[in-house]
This record gives sequence, structure tokens and C-alpha cells, in this order.
Amino acid sequence: MELHERLTTARTAAPTTERDPFSDVKNEIHMAVIAELGPQLLNVQEDPDAFRERVTGDIRRRLMQEAGLSRDDRDRLEG
Repeated sequence: MELHERLTTARTAAPTTERDPFSDVKNEIHMAVIAELGPQLLNVQEDPDAFRERVTGDIRRRLMQEAGLSRDDRDRLEG
């Protein structure tokens, strides 16, 4: 089973009482980042701090492309 399938299964299997208004955006960005950068996690030569910066930069870029999010919402989602 692929990682995204496990995450989707876990997400739908867990009961929730409150729905996070940004959950769809978070999930879409999470899946896109994993799809793009996930295979590079196995690269032991990669500097962890540099990789973290790449992930953070990718998240910022994707949040900027999301229509309808305020700057405060983007900052909250990024953190």
C-alpha cells in the first residue's frame, strides 16, 4: 500500500468531532509535497536543514497559489 493510500485510509477511519476548515488545503499540500519530495527522504547525503528549507519553501509556494486564503491563514497553515 502506498503512503498516500495509508494516509487517506487513516484519515477516513479516524472519527472526528470538529472539522478543521483548512483540512482539505492541508491534505492537498501535504500529498503534493510527499509526492514531489518524499523519495528524497531516503537520500542520506542530504543535509536535514537544507531539506527542511526546501520543504518549507515548497509549502509556502503552494500556499501562495491557494485562492481565498488570507495572509494570516497562510501564516497559520505554514507554521
